[in-house]
Amino acid sequence: MKTMIISTFFTICILLSIPLASAQEVEDEHPFNYKVGDKKGPTNWGKLNKTWAKCNSGQHQSPVDLSVKKAHVDATMGVLNNLYSPEPKGVLTTRGHDVEVKFLEDAGGVQMFSDIFFLKQMHWHMPSEHTINGKRYPLELHLIHKTPDNSKLSCTGQLYDIGKPDEFLAELEHHLTVLSKKNLKEKKINVIDMEKLNFDTDNYFRYNGSLTVPPCTEGVVWNVFKNIKTVSKHQLNLLKTAAHDLGHENARPIQPLNGRVVDVTREKKAD
Repeated sequence: MKTMIISTFFTICILLSIPLASAQEVEDEHPFNYKVGDKKGPTNWGKLNKTWAKCNSGQHQSPVDLSVKKAHVDATMGVLNNLYSPEPKGVLTTRGHDVEVKFLEDAGGVQMFSDIFFLKQMHWHMPSEHTINGKRYPLELHLIHKTPDNSKLSCTGQLYDIGKPDEFLAELEHHLTVLSKKNLKEKKINVIDMEKLNFDTDNYFRYNGSLTVPPCTEGVVWNVFKNIKTVSKHQLNLLKTAAHDLGHENARPIQPLNGRVVDVTREKKAD
């Protein structure tokens, strides 16, 4: 087990020291789709554009299945230190297959490995891209972070099941409705209430992966929360309609681990 801990630590350090050649997700998603077997589908992404080669050839791709039983408990993983600005301004946009919130000013970030990774954008996948113990959920939120020099990249994932409305999405419902009814590509948001995200930062998985959207850049540190939040059917439908993609699914298939270790925080004992 000691060897696994050392190996995981050095793998992360090595990946974080490699400059990312293409750390930006594509903003126009129309050239590809999520239809399995289609010429523009996930198995062919790497053939559609030479800069997307990693989508096919990469060995550390995302998303993956996160197994609680198989994950390595890492006692050094403490609370995920989110340092988000409380009310940044942003713009809600459609990229072709999803809805994205792009921040127009400093939105804060997350602190890891003595670095601050600044939040650049967030977007939703329907259904979830990651699975937990083999189960896929109706929705997943991704938050994309970069270091100031753009050399290091980290992504955070939050999965949702159907249930009570999500507080954060409730703040965006009006903007999503406007996008849908007026068939707009973007809508400015003067206040994004980041405190409504309310993540359980004590419990999460961590592994080395990639962007799940072309160019599928590797060297990405993923943090995916273990606890599942809820979203209403109405909110889920709003996201699908606002994407202007006829409600099609936009989840990349699960990728093989290829020997990678998934770390997980230690379970806290009840008081």
